[in-house]
Amino acid sequence: MDAESKAAFDAQQTANADKRKALFTELKTIVGYETDKCDDACKADFEAELLKWGKAMYTTCKDDAKGIACRESFKIKKDEATARAGGEGKKNYYTEMSAEERLAFEKARKDQVSALESSLAAAWIKDHAPSAGEAGSSCAGELKCTFEGHCCGKSTRVDGAFVNEPLESICADKTTLKFSDDLGREYTHVCELANKLMVGTAAVLATLSLM
Repeated sequence: MDAESKAAFDAQQTANADKRKALFTELKTIVGYETDKCDDACKADFEAELLKWGKAMYTTCKDDAKGIACRESFKIKKDEATARAGGEGKKNYYTEMSAEERLAFEKARKDQVSALESSLAAAWIKDHAPSAGEAGSSCAGELKCTFEGHCCGKSTRVDGAFVNEPLESICADKTTLKFSDDLGREYTHVCELANKLMVGTAAVLATLSLM
């Protein structure tokens, strides 16, 4: 790196450290770390869980930096802290739960975290919709694909094709017939013209079969 690149790198590292510090302070406030109820054992449990989470997030972001679990890791962690804080008749994970209750809590949280990640992913895609000319941009209604290498059609998730709804009327590469969204999720694409041809062929075959 030259001097300018080093300065930019150092500035980014400082900004990242400040964000983590702010997050840790907020998490402590949420779970009641500084209250009288949180004794030394409580604090040790909280810090051990925080270290475990930090290591897990490093691996997650290293493996899939575009994934929602990485992009929105702070939001997901704050939601977890809020759940662990208890309140409204629920026990605080760190100060009131037994070992058995903690295991039951962690098991129940898996589905809740998955639901939150799905919600955050949908919001992320909505807020980061591709602009005209980019892969994934809309070609619904009067809109058209403005890049000649794209075709308008339907894209289906490679993973979870039978669970996730396909993306209708979007632009994608008409040669590779592949599309990857802003979260790194991969899709297979079928051009609208190909769809029409397949439907038309199916209709002809159906008619012939009746003759």
